Amino acid sequence: MTNYIPNKNKTALQRLRCAAVMICLLFTVLSFICGISPANGQSAPYAKYVILMIADGWGQSKIDAANMYTGSIPIYQNDNLLRKYWMTTYSYGCDYNTAQAWGNFNYVINCVTDSAAAATALYSGIKTQNYRISVSYNGVDRLLTIGEIAKTYGAGVGAITTVPVSDASPGAMVAHNDSRSNYYAIADEGLFGDPNTTGAPSALYYGGGHGSTLPVADVLIGDGRDSYLSAAAKMKLRAEKGTLGDPGRNTAKHYLVERQAGQVASVTLMQAALDPYVTKLTGLFDQVYRKADGSGIVPETPTLSQSTVAALTVLSKNPNGFVLMIEGGAVDWAGHANIMDYTVGEMIDFNEAVQTVISWISDTSNSSNWNNTLLIVTGDHETGYLTAGPGRFPNQPFGPVNSQTLSLEKIYSGSGGRRASWDDWHNSGTIDSDETVYWAWNTGGHANILIPLYTRGIGSGLFENCVAGNDQVRGNFIDNTDVASVMESAMAGVTSEGSMSINPGQTLSGNPVNLTSLVNTINAANVMYTVSGGAGCPAQTNKSIITKRDTWKYSIENTGTVWMNKGYDDSGWSVGSGVFGTEPDAAAYGYSITTPVTNTFKSMFFRKSFTVCDPSAVTSLKLNALFDDGMVVYINGTQVFSEGVTGNPPPFNGSAVGHEGVNYELKDLSGRISLSALRNLIVPGNNMIAVGVYNILNPSGPGTFSSDIVWDGELLLSNAQSAGVLFSGNSAVAQAVNTAGWTVGVKNLTITGDDATCLNPLADVNGTFDFVQCNDTGSLSIKPGQVLGGNPVNLTSIANTKNAANVVYTVSEDISCSAQTNKSIITKRDSWKYNIENTGTVWMNTGYNDSGWSSGSGVFGTEPDAAAYGYSITTQVSNTFKSMFFRKSFTVCDPSAVTSLKLDALFDDGMVVYINGTQVFSEGVTGSPPPFNGSAAGHEAVAYETKDLAGLISLSGLRNLLVPGNNVIAVGVYNILNPGGPGTFSSDMVWDGELVLSNNGSIRSSSLFAGNRTEAQTVSTAGWTLGSKNIKISGDDAACLNPLPAANGTFSFVQLINYFCDSDGDTYISAAISGSCTAAGCIPSGCHMSAGTDCNDSNAVVYPGATEICNNLDDNCNGMIDENVTRPTTCGMGVCSGSTGVETCSAGIWGSNTCNPYAGVQIEGPPGDLTCMDNLDNDCDGSTDFADGGCHVDHETDCYNGIDDDMDGITDCQDADCAGVTNGACNTGQPGTCSTGTLTCQA
Repeated sequence: MTNYIPNKNKTALQRLRCAAVMICLLFTVLSFICGISPANGQSAPYAKYVILMIADGWGQSKIDAANMYTGSIPIYQNDNLLRKYWMTTYSYGCDYNTAQAWGNFNYVINCVTDSAAAATALYSGIKTQNYRISVSYNGVDRLLTIGEIAKTYGAGVGAITTVPVSDASPGAMVAHNDSRSNYYAIADEGLFGDPNTTGAPSALYYGGGHGSTLPVADVLIGDGRDSYLSAAAKMKLRAEKGTLGDPGRNTAKHYLVERQAGQVASVTLMQAALDPYVTKLTGLFDQVYRKADGSGIVPETPTLSQSTVAALTVLSKNPNGFVLMIEGGAVDWAGHANIMDYTVGEMIDFNEAVQTVISWISDTSNSSNWNNTLLIVTGDHETGYLTAGPGRFPNQPFGPVNSQTLSLEKIYSGSGGRRASWDDWHNSGTIDSDETVYWAWNTGGHANILIPLYTRGIGSGLFENCVAGNDQVRGNFIDNTDVASVMESAMAGVTSEGSMSINPGQTLSGNPVNLTSLVNTINAANVMYTVSGGAGCPAQTNKSIITKRDTWKYSIENTGTVWMNKGYDDSGWSVGSGVFGTEPDAAAYGYSITTPVTNTFKSMFFRKSFTVCDPSAVTSLKLNALFDDGMVVYINGTQVFSEGVTGNPPPFNGSAVGHEGVNYELKDLSGRISLSALRNLIVPGNNMIAVGVYNILNPSGPGTFSSDIVWDGELLLSNAQSAGVLFSGNSAVAQAVNTAGWTVGVKNLTITGDDATCLNPLADVNGTFDFVQCNDTGSLSIKPGQVLGGNPVNLTSIANTKNAANVVYTVSEDISCSAQTNKSIITKRDSWKYNIENTGTVWMNTGYNDSGWSSGSGVFGTEPDAAAYGYSITTQVSNTFKSMFFRKSFTVCDPSAVTSLKLDALFDDGMVVYINGTQVFSEGVTGSPPPFNGSAAGHEAVAYETKDLAGLISLSGLRNLLVPGNNVIAVGVYNILNPGGPGTFSSDMVWDGELVLSNNGSIRSSSLFAGNRTEAQTVSTAGWTLGSKNIKISGDDAACLNPLPAANGTFSFVQLINYFCDSDGDTYISAAISGSCTAAGCIPSGCHMSAGTDCNDSNAVVYPGATEICNNLDDNCNGMIDENVTRPTTCGMGVCSGSTGVETCSAGIWGSNTCNPYAGVQIEGPPGDLTCMDNLDNDCDGSTDFADGGCHVDHETDCYNGIDDDMDGITDCQDADCAGVTNGACNTGQPGTCSTGTLTCQA
């Protein structure tokens, strides 16, 4: 079976990301997204750690060779641990054809990728030309890589390798460049952000950059040879590295570890990696080959496993996780050299690094596990085309691989320098038919064969939906661009395969309806909804939906490039009927010209709409065309057919291949793009066919065209019977589907879409829903003749909204703008803000802060000959000879009514003018803005010169720039270089200007408010003028959600009059507003416009001067409540009985008695005293005996006095308070102990 896989054009996650995205990237890193972990704000699990391991140049044969040599299979190749996939690696513009790959041995050594293009595909999801480093195939755009995406999450980025750090695979992770050979620029970008940090773009190896990449990579470890990393970059790294253990070292800079003779690299790397003040690490060593037996390793260069441990240690310090690329780069180098010994050794080195990563993930002390880590182990391409022998396909077993067969490997005769291992019994250097071959290399380059990919961890299952095709030997395979898609999805928390479903038994009503409410979609993209179930579409065969000699819109020699689009405005085109054109031999051919077109001999263009009931049921669409000479046909803006011309669209004046319009010819419009593609172009209802007809150059004269050009066409449709399509559209459109014309009943719903990660189609989903009738009952209206005043106002009080939802209130006013001609809105010698030699690039913007600029009046500058020219300098500016900058605001009533805006300018030498931040005029200078120290063309300020500010951008463009109210004009004035001395400027420099406005009289609508029902209840009227206002109310029916007819009306906004009355009849006027009204003379009789002094106008006994009584009110309006309100009271008992005291009112309650005439004279207490047991109030304080504070204690104070001191009914030793208390109260004269109520005396 042949399975052809074209270069994918991915548009969702695998989209082209350009410079604008990088601006966002820089912002978001500093500020999903905003400098936070993707876990913040999301509950779904995500890949905190993404580790991509690349054995550069590997393939199944190299895996098998290493396993044969070691006699074991690495754990990651165990099917129970990691999933295995096959992957294509073809480069931009190429493909992988399974039948060719297994039928033509040399097929796979053509159209191969290099490591740069392969790495770009792996990191960005976009294929590019060979040699490109993370830029588009044409070198125009930089591509957003997985490393840069990680930075938007605040995660770390690292790249380690066994080959140079700026080689293709690590380089594409950290840089963007037109060529992988610009090693110094790639290294600078990865280490310092700017590709030209240490060298100019014109210098060798420093070109091809595409701007900065910030923040920089956190870890780069590999070979640091001089040909890949400049001496200047190494010097900068050494200067910035700082000292280990220093809390003050700059952690934003890389700590550099270099190869040192006699030093163990793994030790020095880990010392740096473990340092708490090292968060960025660079390791520069030598590339060394590891042989199969382990020899070749030197302590001064770390193994890939040792570099991996150091990288993981540093990157793990980032709480937001990381993306790490680990490359066994020398596997590729060994493959290019066709040396199996090195290949096996480097594969073993790579396998050990994989095991190191697996162990790190499984170690829970690292906060890593398979639920937050994605591991991908693969290659970028196969190198060397290693097989069982010359010309033998790679699925045939080879080997064994051991020390003996390794020793037999050598170049075999006739191979072009290729090597093989075989028993050369004849010692001829030729592989003879009777000799045993163990393996052979078939190329010194790369091969376009399927290579393995192993994966495990969160998001690894996404590869299941990335299947791009089926190989006849290996089975299903994915593409290398899918790797970037899976990594990006996993980091974003998309960890499950795409799915779609329709909820059963659902009902919809009203207009519009939301189809997405019926559907569940997970990780799905490009979802399309189709509803059918209308009256149905009858079957028809070759139905003439556009007839011969039908009417068409037409235009001649249209120089545009969008005339074929469905939304193109063809209202200015002519209308006619076929046949169109000029043909002297028409009668001889059996037809006549209906619409002569004699004023062109180059091209004609035609447009006509046609209707299709159900695009999915279309079986053919044919055009029966009469044309001379060339023809191109578009359906809904997409080219579906062309003959005799090239281009999309062909040039209007380009020559066609000769074709005589003799007969109508039947053209199948699905022939070029397939029937399914044609169905996808067509929509239910109206469609557009657009045709261009092109003439042939006349061979009898150069540049002239043939005298005949002809067009007519008949469009024939065939379709199967189907239910009528009521709607077809994407997820956005499906949220508000117009149901006008739908009948009540069951509707069919079909959903199609792609897996969002790899954009492979998901299975279509079919279901039904019930569409029921919904009758609108809502209405909106505005009460006539209403008046509102004050701040805020309640707009809902003048509206009637019945059964309405989503109501929006809009208030505007009409502003009258008087006509004026050449009105000086900025005068000569007016005041301006000014600044000299401003080095910025935003000084012209409307929102620019010019508060620090100076102020002055024109004329500004220095001009020795000013008097001779008839003016004088008002504001001397003598401290600059380069540039001056000016800003001033001006007012426009109605921009749409402006007819001209002119600047009467006095300037020397060059000038640039901006209106609201947009350049509208320049003379003598270039750039936007021109450089502050750039030279202008000479121009002497002799007199004011009038400049039309609409000249550069058109009057309509100027109107679009202006806004009602305040606008800003900004002017830059630039000097000329003095020809008398290099680098010096002329001594004179001048500016003044008058801005002159002309406009028609007009009435402009100005918006005052727009908001929902809640907001409309308290609308601020600050800034409103008095008078009539326009009000519009829009909304939906509350039940059906159909849009209701909007209500339009007016109301009067007037001054609100507050008045103050005596509402309680106490003859005092209220201090608070009694009411408000809006009409003249509306104040009620007896009320006043000024506030009175009655603090409570609803209570007649409260007024200024009233007697204060105990009622918790401010009776006399003095701001105090119940102040100084007392009454006499009789209190006390016993000796105090009949005494007179004073009782005080507080907050309306009597209390705080003063009833003690004997205070300080008579006392009650202390506890135990007889005054505490005589039932008398001895101190006249209102409390008797134990209730008196003088008598009450909370414990027994004396355990031997015979008194119940705390009045708890238990006396002395009987009270638990006395447990363990001793004193000398025994008749023995010795101390005693009181315990449980018993006194025990010592003898």
